Amino acid sequence: MSSEESVAGRLEGVVSNLRQLPETRKGLLVALPPFLFLALFFLIPLLTVLSFSVRVQENLQMTSQLTIEPYVTVLTGETFQAALLYSIRISLITTLITLALGLPVGYYLAVKVRDRFRNLLVFLIIAPLWINFFVRAYAIIQIGGARGFLNGTLLAVGLVDEPIQWFVYSQPSVIFGLTTLWLPLMVLPIYALLRQMETAWLEAARDLGAGPLRVHREVTLPAALPGIILGSLFVFLLSLGNQAVPRILGGAKRTTYSETILLQLESGGLNWPVASAASGVMMVFVIVVLLGVFSVFDMEELF
Repeated sequence: MSSEESVAGRLEGVVSNLRQLPETRKGLLVALPPFLFLALFFLIPLLTVLSFSVRVQENLQMTSQLTIEPYVTVLTGETFQAALLYSIRISLITTLITLALGLPVGYYLAVKVRDRFRNLLVFLIIAPLWINFFVRAYAIIQIGGARGFLNGTLLAVGLVDEPIQWFVYSQPSVIFGLTTLWLPLMVLPIYALLRQMETAWLEAARDLGAGPLRVHREVTLPAALPGIILGSLFVFLLSLGNQAVPRILGGAKRTTYSETILLQLESGGLNWPVASAASGVMMVFVIVVLLGVFSVFDMEELF
């Protein structure tokens, strides 16, 4: 018997044995690889971070002594409280702006655009996600900086006497950067849901005498609602945890919550317990937000 026939025979034996296994064991075997992957790269690191948050650090080394002082520092410290409120504010504003832009764009793509152009426009919306944000942030700085194209144009036509400083390194520039970064994640869920909507519903509503506003309120919005909720969750949570955009476009006047966590590891002290506790508080906040949303809306409709 050749080696190839031997290997084929062994494979047949393995397949035959798998077929004879009960369905429960088959399911366990199928689920084992992804479970091991999640345990190795998600669960174990997460538990490590949480364990750091309740341990005492001495000489940059974690000891076995337990403490809740890091959580007290995070929950009562004005720096962390102000940073969290600032992060929530800019995340909410970003979510509202992306929703105001994403809803009409998603509707236009799903209902108004012809099929031959639709795929091209969807590709153009997705394409910015492939561009490194540091490149895009540099472009924003070049356009909106004191010597950038926008200020140069305003000065040239005489609309302003001096460069406008808040185009970059300000809260509006952070919101603008987050909006351009996450807008596709608002458009795509809305577009996907509205593509499933029957256009006959719109025509029937118009035939029954409903005006454009009523059609959108009673037909379009209910059809797009799951996409709106998912898109809003994506944008809000990703904006809340993003530290690159505020760091590049926000300047040093205000720091977000994620930046404050990072500063605990960059200040020279490598304060792992406080940074880990702050991460744990953020994780609890995110879980509360998700549970709140899923308690109001049906998960089966969202997913």
